[in-house]
Amino acid sequence: MEFRNKGKLHKSFKDIICSNGTVISIFQGERGENAELDIRICYKDKYTKGPKRTPKHIHWVIDLLIKKENSRELTMEFIRYLRGI
Repeated sequence: MEFRNKGKLHKSFKDIICSNGTVISIFQGERGENAELDIRICYKDKYTKGPKRTPKHIHWVIDLLIKKENSRELTMEFIRYLRGI
């Protein structure tokens, strides 16, 4: 997925396509003193005209990514559990 913001083209480095057609994309972020560690997550569904929409309450995803670095197997077990619900 890609979009323009303030004249700059942003291209996702990972796209996840869900069974209902929703596309979740991960972009390189630009915020903070360690911008290389920042990510931006956007999605596009059948109700969204452009791919600029960032999900609300995204902080739990970032928390999972950090937890995965410290305890990969336990975090993956939890993610598989969530997907199974």
